[in-house]
Amino acid sequence: MLAIIFLYASLAIGPMSILSPIGALVAAVVPVIWDFAVGNTLSPLAYIALAVALVAVWMIGFAPDQNAVRPSARGLTFAVLAGMLIGIFMILINEAPDEAGILPLIANRITQTASLGVAVAAASLVHWMHKRGKWGHLGKPRADVAVGDTGALNWRKGLPSAMVGGVIDAIGNIMILFGFLSGSLSVVSVLAGLYPASTILLAALILKERIATLQYIGLGLAIAAAATLAVA
Repeated sequence: MLAIIFLYASLAIGPMSILSPIGALVAAVVPVIWDFAVGNTLSPLAYIALAVALVAVWMIGFAPDQNAVRPSARGLTFAVLAGMLIGIFMILINEAPDEAGILPLIANRITQTASLGVAVAAASLVHWMHKRGKWGHLGKPRADVAVGDTGALNWRKGLPSAMVGGVIDAIGNIMILFGFLSGSLSVVSVLAGLYPASTILLAALILKERIATLQYIGLGLAIAAAATLAVA
């Protein structure tokens, strides 16, 4: 639940074409480090790939270019936290026994839904009390605390998109679980970390986000490092 909250918050803050690869890279590196910590050593090529990945993070997030789209400290923090938590999620799912099937994902979804339900109910109660002056004042919308600057809502447009996104997310997690059953934790987690390629493409096509040349190079290095880790 926390991973999803931080991930969507970082993407909402944007630029998603920058923060998405950073989160994905962290999510890929965490399981690799875990594999090393439990005794699964890495090859020399893998260590080189990790070094390249760190350089890529600097080029993407801190490119010294006046034309670069610079992510905020809050966006970077949320992206890194999301990546760390997604990496931990992959480690935990990988620990499930093979005969469990998709039960770990079902348990995860039930827990996530219940936790988010409690959080939404608590936020709604606070909003209701503020609106009636029973606990402070309603004041200005504060969606900017977590995500954007306006907090405008469009339920008619948002709910169908959220439902489609939920189905796609569930299918993706099932595919990752099947990958763990047939492959190693490091390989599957790093290959799953290649998803920013589609995010960057969509951000450029739909949101018209502009990326500096040095950041494009960093993105390329990040993807190359992830692919190298998968085969190293």
